[in-house]
Amino acid sequence: MERLKQKFVHRLFDQNGVKLDLVKNALEKLEEEARICYSEEIPLKSDKFVEMMLIDGCFIVELLREVWQHKSGHQIPFIQRWMLPTFRRDLIMLENQLPFFVLSELFQMTSSRTPISLQKLALHFFNPLLQRDLDTTPPKMISTDQESKRGTFLTFSVLAFSQGCRTEGNSAS
Repeated sequence: MERLKQKFVHRLFDQNGVKLDLVKNALEKLEEEARICYSEEIPLKSDKFVEMMLIDGCFIVELLREVWQHKSGHQIPFIQRWMLPTFRRDLIMLENQLPFFVLSELFQMTSSRTPISLQKLALHFFNPLLQRDLDTTPPKMISTDQESKRGTFLTFSVLAFSQGCRTEGNSAS
């Protein structure tokens, strides 16, 4: 799995011309806020934690883009069709969650070729698990920056409501 993540990360930066150092610096600025989002302390040093957010986050963002771009059934590079259900299950596990604002930052910094929102990419990716029509509007979408910072990728994109990490002065819903 780690080799696959690395392939996606390298391809993401090679194709977009985005500088890895710029993205890494942006994630370093988000580290403290991201650590607060986990219920338990993450026993990684700062550089390893940022690297984990970078590799896992870029993999998720690029996977969502690839699934969207190959929705007509064409083969996704590096991925066999049977792998997608496994990825979906892995990404909905709470211990595999990244804060949504981390993914959003990565998406924005690498989004030169994606004409669709991160939320719609996620809904498209998870739709087989949701058993709903893709054209159906979720009952509530988070619209403010403050609300989107509190949510996790899963709760924001799939369940379409804010829930998640505690920030100073706020408690999880």
